[in-house]
Amino acid sequence: MNNEFGFNINLKNSPDEIRALGEKYLSSGLFSAIEVTYYENLEEIDTFEYNKAIKEICDLYHPVVFVHIIEVMPSEQNTVIRSAILSEIENCLRYTRWLGGEHMVIHAGRQYGNLHAPIVRPDGSRGTSEDSYKVTFALSVDMMKKACFLGKKYGVALYTENLAAPSFTQTSRILLDYIEAVGFDNLKIVFDVGHCHHTGHDVVSEVREASPLLAHLHIHDNDGVKDLHQSLGEGNLDVKEFVQVLEEVNYSGLLMFELYRCTVDNLARNRQLLIDNMKEKPAR
Repeated sequence: MNNEFGFNINLKNSPDEIRALGEKYLSSGLFSAIEVTYYENLEEIDTFEYNKAIKEICDLYHPVVFVHIIEVMPSEQNTVIRSAILSEIENCLRYTRWLGGEHMVIHAGRQYGNLHAPIVRPDGSRGTSEDSYKVTFALSVDMMKKACFLGKKYGVALYTENLAAPSFTQTSRILLDYIEAVGFDNLKIVFDVGHCHHTGHDVVSEVREASPLLAHLHIHDNDGVKDLHQSLGEGNLDVKEFVQVLEEVNYSGLLMFELYRCTVDNLARNRQLLIDNMKEKPAR
């Protein structure tokens, strides 16, 4: 397995840290990709220097760029808010292209607490959680179709991931069903091993299930209870088992670390730990 490595960037990284990560790892070729958390249009938060530093390392080192748009809710029910969400998705697509990227990660949405109007059945009874799931699923599919259409317009591939409750995309089987319902070939799976581990699902079987549409990874560790986004080895994820199943399904995408905060030191340790568990090891 000779996959390339990547690391995530978010507002926990200062602009100087972002530049240092680029100089240390992107210039050397030890890492070839970044995944940037999208921050724009935030009340009372100035992200100009953050985005400027990211643009600088993109222009200097030309990494593969993924952009992760978080907390937009494709399963939102209110039509005015849905229109704003779609506008923000398009803004993120423009941002992705501005960085030279062709990949965007987007969550499918939440099931509970997101429907403004309660479901009432024809007989007057209140709807069940299954009814809520069906409505949530349909709302999200409709929005994701529009996002994928825009993705094609901008030349950007979309990825959606396994999450924890209250998200409805908690397993690979649901992700596959969801992507089939959306029906666009530019929507694939990003498998988040930390999410799988802390929600109690079996990593090996979930990777196998996802493999037909598995195109990207989020790699981080935890204690099996909370979504901590720790470095590998700080939690109790079985890293060797995870690497073995990736080799079994012939995963050829990026090995993207999605840590709470990436640093020069913890990226070196995480990269080496994965290398030590590979059969076919990349050049050091």
